[in-house]
Amino acid sequence: MKVIAIERGYYGGKIQDPPEAGGEPFHLTSEKHLGKWMEPQGWKPSSVTKPDSTTSNGGAPQPAFTTKHNGGGRHIVIDADGKKVGDFVGASKEEAQAEADRLTAGGEPYVKPDSTTSNGGAAVDDGGNPDDDDDGPDA
Repeated sequence: MKVIAIERGYYGGKIQDPPEAGGEPFHLTSEKHLGKWMEPQGWKPSSVTKPDSTTSNGGAPQPAFTTKHNGGGRHIVIDADGKKVGDFVGASKEEAQAEADRLTAGGEPYVKPDSTTSNGGAAVDDGGNPDDDDDGPDA
């Protein structure tokens, strides 16, 4: 079976790097060798979906969420199809796994706040001075 590394790992007598670090797809001799740091290409393992009895569709399998190393020490959350979920970016695999667990439990994906304002959208009190035009707080 053909796989890619999603994190740096060792298989087949050599270090396997993710594609963003110059790594190439490689072949596993058996499905039992599939590691957490590998991502299958062209098929999905049976453990990717989990039943969820709280769904309105009678407990049909729902996509599970998992983590993926995104390069540069960043980790993201992906769904069963391998697509990024929301805007979450974690500095560690543990942070990303906590977000994946939260989503699996029924939470909504994190969406980054709009950054069109320089103060994060917070209201600014200029003290009510009509001659003050800097939109900042008065000293």
